[in-house]
Amino acid sequence: MEPLPRAGQGALASAIVDFAFDRGWGFRCVVIGMPGSGKSFFLARLALYAASRSPHPLVFIHDAKDPEPQPQYLEIGTLRASVADLEARPLTAEDSPIVVFHNRRPPEDPDVLAQKATDLALGESGQPRQPVALFIDELHHALSGSRTFASGVKGPIATALREGRSWGLSSATATQTPQDIPTNLLTTTEMTVLFRTKPGRGLDYVSEQLNLAPDLIEAIPRLGDGEAILCDARRIDDRMIYGPDW
Repeated sequence: MEPLPRAGQGALASAIVDFAFDRGWGFRCVVIGMPGSGKSFFLARLALYAASRSPHPLVFIHDAKDPEPQPQYLEIGTLRASVADLEARPLTAEDSPIVVFHNRRPPEDPDVLAQKATDLALGESGQPRQPVALFIDELHHALSGSRTFASGVKGPIATALREGRSWGLSSATATQTPQDIPTNLLTTTEMTVLFRTKPGRGLDYVSEQLNLAPDLIEAIPRLGDGEAILCDARRIDDRMIYGPDW
């Protein structure tokens, strides 16, 4: 097989954000890959790019993956423990509009964060609508314990991810266990970013749901750190490997 052509992650962020923003929509993507493949670094870059494209930027990142905040998020964002903390300490002009929600015990409930993002996107308490992007790093961590996506299909997080696009609410959801994502979310998401994933149940599920071409299925386990493939619902896939160079 011919090797796939390559581009940088700047082109990947542009492909995800620009088509939606140019039409007044929110973008919607799912980011899949094994630990250490580069998902969080890409989410940080995507957050920066989305903020740069919006006249009123606001990005929420739910970071519950580790006891300490992800350093790549701290470099670009303003740290808050919860939505209540953000409301008690509103952003100032000096703060980054990328808000990183991290709390050791317990982490912020993603439904609360999703509801806040929805309120802003629809216009909260008589206030004007504000475009906002909701990022959830590691969905299985955010919904661990007694909370599962399946039990909250009609809750705020499910509604925001499924319906927010038309309100100007963007979303990016990362996971290392794609088989835990409900089929309707994976198949209705416009953009799926695939980082390195081992052969097995997860890759089998993704390839079946997205109808991946054989050469892409073969390429995904061999991707290097920070390398990804984009599956675009408008074009099925764009036959490109996006590397970590911006």
